[in-house]
Amino acid sequence: MQTSHSFLDVFQQYFAGCVLLPVFVLAIIWLYRKWNREKKIALCAIGCMSILTLYNGITYQLADKVGESSTYYRFFWICPIALVISGMLVEIVFLVKRPQRLLLLGTAFVMMFLFSSRPITNWTNLPENIYQLDTDVIQVADTLMELTDGEPTTLLDNGEISQTIRQYNAKINFTEMETYYINHILYTDNVNYQGRVVQQYLTGNWSQYISIPKNAVTRWKAIETGGIKRAAETDNYYLYAVDYEVFDRDAGLLKSLETDLYDIINVEYLPISGLEQDYEFIYISDLATEETEENCRRAIDMINGLNADAVVINSRLSENADWVVEHEGVLENLKVPYYCNDKGIQTIDCDEFLVCLIDNTEAVGNEILEQFEEVKAKGKPMVVILSSYLSEEDQSGLYTAITAEESPVVQVLSAKKDGSKKNLLNNEILQYMTPVDGESIFNIVRVSCLEQQ
Repeated sequence: MQTSHSFLDVFQQYFAGCVLLPVFVLAIIWLYRKWNREKKIALCAIGCMSILTLYNGITYQLADKVGESSTYYRFFWICPIALVISGMLVEIVFLVKRPQRLLLLGTAFVMMFLFSSRPITNWTNLPENIYQLDTDVIQVADTLMELTDGEPTTLLDNGEISQTIRQYNAKINFTEMETYYINHILYTDNVNYQGRVVQQYLTGNWSQYISIPKNAVTRWKAIETGGIKRAAETDNYYLYAVDYEVFDRDAGLLKSLETDLYDIINVEYLPISGLEQDYEFIYISDLATEETEENCRRAIDMINGLNADAVVINSRLSENADWVVEHEGVLENLKVPYYCNDKGIQTIDCDEFLVCLIDNTEAVGNEILEQFEEVKAKGKPMVVILSSYLSEEDQSGLYTAITAEESPVVQVLSAKKDGSKKNLLNNEILQYMTPVDGESIFNIVRVSCLEQQ
């Protein structure tokens, strides 16, 4: 049912276009005129008690107080419309003499057969949308049943779908959003969540699927950074499958780290549609010169144990010259290839996608922009790593090049002084800004297929 504010609203919605209602009223009048005194008293008593106890504004307000206003319409289910109309028809039939009575019944049966809009073989089946639910609810429910082969499942959303979906299919349960944080992700347009934080919020909720409107870009972008795969889509919704084994694996990895190192490490998922193989690289936002020097050594040992495909350091080594000289050989301890964002523009070809490093600490020149266009022309999905965060105020042309129509850029990683933040470039491309200046942040970036496989 749609949102209602009074008993009359519910009544009008439930009986909208119902031709049986006036017939029901006529049947009551007919029976009242035909019945004897005892039956008339019973009819009046039942009608009055129904109005006094169920069908009135006070009862609706009480239902609203206990949070059941959306299900109040079910009281109309017990209204004996079919029984009363049937009683009137029986009375009419018995007014006719026996030979004509049989003819009348036979004619009624034939007319019902000829003018029924449904095949006779389906007369015993209820219509699929008996409660006149929204098309989105029906599409989501049908898609969930396809994904689960008709098995019971659990859905989490912001209430737009889950509150009414069980009226259509009782096999679909919905999970109450018991924490403020889950509410915040699914209700508000805020993409500013780290991947591991999304996982922590969802852990223990035990929903198997999440539905998010397609036009709520920030919400599904936030969900995807937690490693939640897109399972299917309807006309207006994306459905995501929650894999708690992934959560357990990432949580186990983070818990295995020492306490002070745990605080500066994040697991971030970067989904790319159609990817056939997973790729993992370690993204370090900066090389701090003092505070996290020892952490960097220990993190390198950790990185070597992760079997990552590459390490990307979003820092100019020339600006950390003293650190490099004093700790010569630290980076050489890495057992995987590493790249530093200090050489204008660099490209890492990961077969199915590209990682493009651009040093935009100073204004990007035309030469770099031309090289960037050449990289885009390769037609592969791109992850762009910038030494400084990107904003709409950019005058160099880089913002325009990255957010251009049909741009292959799927995500931007950049550096910003005041802590980890995320935003959307042109309301489409996620930018993850990590801190610099004394705050080394190590991100385990897992590039994987967006869709559930």
